[in-house]
Amino acid sequence: MKNPIILTALILIMSLLACQSSKHVEPNVELLAKSDQYIEVDMKYFNDIDYAPGIKKIPDDAMRDIKAVIYRIYSNIDIVDNQFILRVSSGKDINVSDTLFNIYNKHLQKANDYFTTPIAAINVEGEDTDMNEDQEGGYPVASPIGEEYLNSLLR
Repeated sequence: MKNPIILTALILIMSLLACQSSKHVEPNVELLAKSDQYIEVDMKYFNDIDYAPGIKKIPDDAMRDIKAVIYRIYSNIDIVDNQFILRVSSGKDINVSDTLFNIYNKHLQKANDYFTTPIAAINVEGEDTDMNEDQEGGYPVASPIGEEYLNSLLR
């Protein structure tokens, strides 16, 4: 992976969004995510590194919009040959800005690059790198995107 910091930040943001303590679906997020309303989010939330670790708080309305965009994108992903494949080709197809669409598409491509890297070549800091013979030739596996995961994005 050429830039593991970007992938780590993306995974952290997605995890924070998906793993909130509330189990109920947020009605405003669900309504927006499943509507055909156009969504655009101020790029400062993606460009200012202080938002990723939570040093600066993303306003609730912007967080709602980000969650809805993620839901729309992930609702249009298939996994083929251990790769994330988008069924849409632009933000216009799902009523989000092309800038947002391109950000997430770029990160999906980086994840796909990761899935084609042998586990033996991935060096994660602080992780035990001793592998058995079965793991040495293996690759990371893309997790399926099911209804439960999609609903978690709406919380």
